[in-house]
Amino acid sequence: MKINKITGSNFLILKEVELEPDSKLNVLAGTNRSGKTSFIKMVEAGLLGTTDPNVIKIGADKAEIMIDMDGYKVRRVITPKGQSLKIVNDEGDIKSNPQKFLTSLLGNFSFDPLAFILMNAKDRLKYIMDLFSPRVKEEHLTGVIEPELVERIRPNFDKVDGLTILKNLEDLYYTRRTDINKQLKQKEGAYKEALPTIYDPEEVEINVDALTTRLKELEAKQTEAKNIEVQNENATKARARIEAKITEFEEILKEVNEQEISWIPVYEKDIKDCELQIAELQKKLDTLRTTHEVACNHRSVKEDALKAIEEQKAALDDFPLAEVPDISGVEAEILTLDASILEAKSKQAVKEQYDKAQEIGKEVDALDTQSKNLTTIIDKLRKDIPAQIIKEANIPIEGLRIEGEKIMIGEKSLDNMSTSEQITVALQMVRELNKDAKLKVLFLDRAESLDDATFEEFRKQIEGDDFCYFLTFVTHGDDRPEGSILVENGEVKK
Repeated sequence: MKINKITGSNFLILKEVELEPDSKLNVLAGTNRSGKTSFIKMVEAGLLGTTDPNVIKIGADKAEIMIDMDGYKVRRVITPKGQSLKIVNDEGDIKSNPQKFLTSLLGNFSFDPLAFILMNAKDRLKYIMDLFSPRVKEEHLTGVIEPELVERIRPNFDKVDGLTILKNLEDLYYTRRTDINKQLKQKEGAYKEALPTIYDPEEVEINVDALTTRLKELEAKQTEAKNIEVQNENATKARARIEAKITEFEEILKEVNEQEISWIPVYEKDIKDCELQIAELQKKLDTLRTTHEVACNHRSVKEDALKAIEEQKAALDDFPLAEVPDISGVEAEILTLDASILEAKSKQAVKEQYDKAQEIGKEVDALDTQSKNLTTIIDKLRKDIPAQIIKEANIPIEGLRIEGEKIMIGEKSLDNMSTSEQITVALQMVRELNKDAKLKVLFLDRAESLDDATFEEFRKQIEGDDFCYFLTFVTHGDDRPEGSILVENGEVKK
């Protein structure tokens, strides 16, 4: 089905226009505000309808659009109060529900391949996203990210395009992974530093506690023996002192005159007898007193010596001599144990250092696992899920996917494709979007933005399809594309 004739009046700046379009390419050329875009909008309004009465030319009471198609005539009248649409077939039958009938004939007018080609990468990506609105669903993210995060972003599923959500999630997990990798690098450094250079984890571990316990037992035994020796030495010295005193007093006893001691009673009697004879015997009395005193001194010394001897003998019992145990092998064993304990402690310190390194190693493994898990999530957010939602969005280009802000076709970025390849992609999208349309017509604006080579390539690539294209082209002077339709002062001139 094709459009055979277009007639219109009082639409925007157009007064009375008529055009029998070419079945393939119709380039409406003219200066700015000459009526080119008004004509395009008029045909679109005739097919799609409009509720805006402002399209009526100033001073007119209505705008009228008539489109003759294969087998049908379409007439749309727009007034300030509304619009009416009538469709009659070649047999004169009037179509009921005419707008629904037109909609069933038409394809997708929303995609402009020329505008798509001329856009920069960022705008082109936004254009694709706005056109196809790929959406993230909960099932896309289940099992990939935390349930609480899914819950938090769920309100955005129907508000924000899916790729933006996925990019934000990717950035979040990328930041997490960067932090984890930073910790991982620090832990790996700590692990290498903590790991002892010489350590055999298979070596039988020496029981330092058992050796230390045995050492303490031997040291206690050694100390006990030394204490006994000291006690015996002190007791021996004390006994020697006591025995010396005994000897000393025994020598004193040898000097005691027993005979003199035995004469004491006689002397005492004589003293008494002589006291009567004091005067006469004064000299004898003094001598006797002196002699008596000496005898008494000897007796006192004797008594003190005997008493001291008894006391010293009794003191000997306070210093018994104990039997010194045999510790001839203890010192050698102590030296051996000291060396063994020193070696065992050294090895234990190395083992503790090794165990500490193994704990750090476990942290390294855990961080590495986290990093790898985050990488898996990032890959899914960057590749797998975008590919899935783009597939579900039914973007009609095989192999199209989004990586960051790049549109990829297969392994090639759309931005790095040649102009010819970009036109091919754009037209392929047009054809796929409109493949079920019976009336395949497309309205494109600002064709003058294409350079000559690109415009010619566009002409070349549309030759084989069954679309009817309407393009506007702003001219400067008399230069305009060959075969174009001149629009001037609101009139269409062939």
